[in-house]
Amino acid sequence: MEEKQTADRRIQKTKIAIHDALVALMARKSVSEITVRELTDTADISRKTFYLHYADLTDVFREMENQLLDGLHLLLRNCDFTNRQSGISTLFSGLNELIQHDLPFYRQLVRSDYFGRFLVSVKQVLKDELRMLAAQRPTSRPKLRELSLEFAAAGLVSMYIEWFRSDTNLPLCAVAAAAQQIIFNSILATA
Repeated sequence: MEEKQTADRRIQKTKIAIHDALVALMARKSVSEITVRELTDTADISRKTFYLHYADLTDVFREMENQLLDGLHLLLRNCDFTNRQSGISTLFSGLNELIQHDLPFYRQLVRSDYFGRFLVSVKQVLKDELRMLAAQRPTSRPKLRELSLEFAAAGLVSMYIEWFRSDTNLPLCAVAAAAQQIIFNSILATA
C-alpha cells in the first residue's frame, strides 16, 4: 500500500510539473508553437516520462479540460436549487473557487489558440445544467426557454472571458455577483 501511495504522489508531482510548465510556456507563445521537448525541458522531466502519462500535448489539454468540466459538473450537481437564490449563489461561489484554484492556467487559456474548443465544452455544460434547473418550472414556450438558456450560457461564459482578458482589478466575486443577478432575473424569471 505504501508503494502505491509513493507512486501516486510521484505521478501527481510529475503531472503538476507538466501543468505548470505548460502554463509558463503559454505565457510566452502560442499553444500551437509549444513542443513536447520544450514542455519536458521546462518541467525538468524526460520525454520518456512525459510519454508514460500522455500521448501528446493534446492529451495534456484534454486532461486539464476534463478536470475543469468534471469539477463544474460536480459543482452544479451539488447545488441545491430548491431555494433558487441560495442555489445560484452557491453555484457562483463554487465557480469562483474552481477558477481561483488554477487562475494562471485559465488566464493563459483564454488568450490561447486552443480556447475555442474548450469554450464550446464549458458553454454546453452550463447550458445543460441551466436547462435542468429551468425544467423545475413548467413553461408553455419551450423554444423561448431554449433560446434564453443559450443566451444565458453564452453570456456567462463571455463575462468571465472578458474578465480574464482584461487587466482590471475588478474582483472575481463582483463578476460572479453580476452573473448571479443576470441568471436569477432572466432565466428563472421567464423559465
